[in-house]
Amino acid sequence: MRNDSVGGQPVVVVYRPDVTGIGDSSDLRHAPRVGAAAVYAVSVAGRTLHFRLAGLQAMRDQETGSTWDLSGHAVAGPLAGTRLQSLRFLNTYWFAWVAFHAKTSVWPRVSATDCAAPH
Repeated sequence: MRNDSVGGQPVVVVYRPDVTGIGDSSDLRHAPRVGAAAVYAVSVAGRTLHFRLAGLQAMRDQETGSTWDLSGHAVAGPLAGTRLQSLRFLNTYWFAWVAFHAKTSVWPRVSATDCAAPH
């Protein structure tokens, strides 16, 4: 999870490693774990929230102490029942993106040697 801003808009980026994909399997019990990402706007009722992980399946905002699931729903605390606005984003292979958007910034910064395939 990461608190950040995109185009001046405060966001939180969430990654769930436990999500399975069908891959080559027709049986989800044997499907590989591929993970899933989500990006949410974090302005709620005129206030910008900042999040920290609260276990494997939840996050907590620092401003109210409300607990949120990783789908952007407040499940406990003063903001219970509130939902973060889901933002459109593209979750794709890096090589496909950079071929068309060469000036993209990456965080945290990585060097070319960090991305090199092992020999």
